Amino acid sequence: MTIRYKTLDEADEFDDLAALPVDHRVRSSLCQTPISVLDISSRLAITYPNDSINLAVRRMREKGIGSVVVIDPESHELTGILTERDLLNKIVGKGIDHEKARVKDYMTPNPEYLNKHDKIAYALHKMSVLGFRHVPITNVDHQVEGIVSVRTVVDYLVEQLSNEIYNLRPDPLRKGFSAREGA
Repeated sequence: MTIRYKTLDEADEFDDLAALPVDHRVRSSLCQTPISVLDISSRLAITYPNDSINLAVRRMREKGIGSVVVIDPESHELTGILTERDLLNKIVGKGIDHEKARVKDYMTPNPEYLNKHDKIAYALHKMSVLGFRHVPITNVDHQVEGIVSVRTVVDYLVEQLSNEIYNLRPDPLRKGFSAREGA
């Protein structure tokens, strides 16, 4: 029997996703579930273009996330994103004074973004195909409502596969390897 997987735009709604085989259940869930079900706001770190790099990094640490969303101080619209990659590739080891350096000079301007009504599959696509670890979520007025991180998507997938994940052995079985001694 050949199974034809529907495209994201053709995805049906199933009454009981749990009754589907695991691969179908996960595929259907990703293609049907809006980003709004994810925790998109609790780890959101916001900064402004004229803030110092030090302040932006402090905000990242406070939220435990590897990016800060940069918004316009007047319109509150998304203007950029400053990520750990930006810091490593543009600042670290270059003798830049982190207190004097401004976010606007090192951020990624006009980043890709999604709406909270978009399906989770779209966030996964941006992360996989475009290599993003963080995708800002905006409303129709382009104001930031949250951020989706790889961690958020992985947590969602683990939730969808909870029985399969939580019932794994603690360590994979491998020939020739013995268990570690001690803790």
